[in-house]
Amino acid sequence: MEKTKTIKNKIISHGAKTFEPTITIYREALAFIADVIQKEFDHLKHLNNKQVIPAVEKLIHRTKTNPFPKYNFTDHFYKFPS
Repeated sequence: MEKTKTIKNKIISHGAKTFEPTITIYREALAFIADVIQKEFDHLKHLNNKQVIPAVEKLIHRTKTNPFPKYNFTDHFYKFPS
């Protein structure tokens, strides 16, 4: 016999609007990436799922090996993962 236990804990201690700033930034970042994909669609459409993610990351993320990405996501969303 399998036993389960349910515990209720309130995770929002400062009201329902606690996560709104984070959600706003997330939506802005998502819109930025969607815009890049739309602009670069002709170059990306032939890639499969495993190829398209690194291709988009190269377009938007500044790294040591990619110091000048075409679209500078890093400046707008510092330390924000893709």
